[in-house]
Amino acid sequence: MKYDLVGSFHNGLAFVRKNDMYGFINAHGKEIVPPIYDHVGFTHDGYTRVVSDKKCGFINSRGNEVILPQYDFVRNFYNGLAPVSIKDKWGYINKQNELVIPAKFKEAMDFNEGFAVVKTFNKWGIIDLSGKFVVQPKYDEIGYCSHGAFCVELDNGNYGFISSQNDFQLITSKKYDGADDFKNGLARVRYYGEYGFINTNGEEVIPTQFYSVSDFSEGRAGICVSSESFGYIDKTGKIVIPPIYKEARDFSNGLALVKTKDDKLGYINTDGDMVIKLKYALANDFSEGLALVRKTCNDNWIFIDKRGNPVITL
Repeated sequence: MKYDLVGSFHNGLAFVRKNDMYGFINAHGKEIVPPIYDHVGFTHDGYTRVVSDKKCGFINSRGNEVILPQYDFVRNFYNGLAPVSIKDKWGYINKQNELVIPAKFKEAMDFNEGFAVVKTFNKWGIIDLSGKFVVQPKYDEIGYCSHGAFCVELDNGNYGFISSQNDFQLITSKKYDGADDFKNGLARVRYYGEYGFINTNGEEVIPTQFYSVSDFSEGRAGICVSSESFGYIDKTGKIVIPPIYKEARDFSNGLALVKTKDDKLGYINTDGDMVIKLKYALANDFSEGLALVRKTCNDNWIFIDKRGNPVITL
């Protein structure tokens, strides 16, 4: 076996690991970055995080080091900026490696939609691309920005949502005991242990009723009605694929990975049809038209296409 571990494709690259060192292959299986890094991340805005000798930098899609490993830690480029850690303080660099927002925060998260969540002392606030606070640090927890909305911890472990379209005021009237960031226009919420969804106006469009739920992807969200009974709902809350699976992953590239009671893995489409038979012991989600699978734990890793045909064997 050529590699110890292989990742899924993102922006045309998949990481590979050999002897605890990481590199990248392209969609043809060609090694474009040899396994020389201690760790690697995913590609965002054309730049990929890499770690060498305990320092972090970035490579581009051709594998060239565009920002040499020099930072204590880095996150991802979004909106042209990336958070970097310098001597236990966080700031933001641009793609020319210029520190455009000074390293003065205790923690700093990725930008999205022109906003980033940062921590000063023990509270979280929100800054814009200039580094100016649009929400002063006052929350114990703030989630990721999506559709202008942020999940925030209110008090005693309760959660609500604020929105940039409402001057960062609360858009939810109910206090939830659990909540996640918005994805595809909806956010998971939990109320007295049961899950549902709200929209970006703060309206509960799918009432809290499920044992657990996953995020919506390609018009479907996984639901669990008991500990090992998974199916899918549509955006109206209607169950469109019955809860008959032991596990069910999010849809990606039109297919979702499911596991049956006998621990076999296969792929279904959004109508619930089994389009790639249940025959795998290990499998990943589809990404960029390919999925990484193993028929047994001792077999080689294989990238298959959406018809189940082998494309790359590693």
